[in-house]
Amino acid sequence: MQIIKRALAANVPFAWVAADTLYGVGEVEQVLRRAGRGYVLGVTGAHRFHSWGKGKLIAGSAEEIAASRAAADWQRLSAGAGTRCCLE
Repeated sequence: MQIIKRALAANVPFAWVAADTLYGVGEVEQVLRRAGRGYVLGVTGAHRFHSWGKGKLIAGSAEEIAASRAAADWQRLSAGAGTRCCLE
């Protein structure tokens, strides 16, 4: 969390943050939202979300949101050669 706060204070140019399981996901999410930065955070299926921005509003647990999306809503993205993580 401190590295994100320091990067914001120093005006380090970045558009988004990706992080694996974190303690205090809520605090990280709040700081990034307030700074207008995007994020991808590893969370449990029970974690609650509320979309932000100008698009379609989406809210619920990660599991509920994932189950409500059609197959066409998903896009597989590579995390790079040799990575062990994949999103389905």
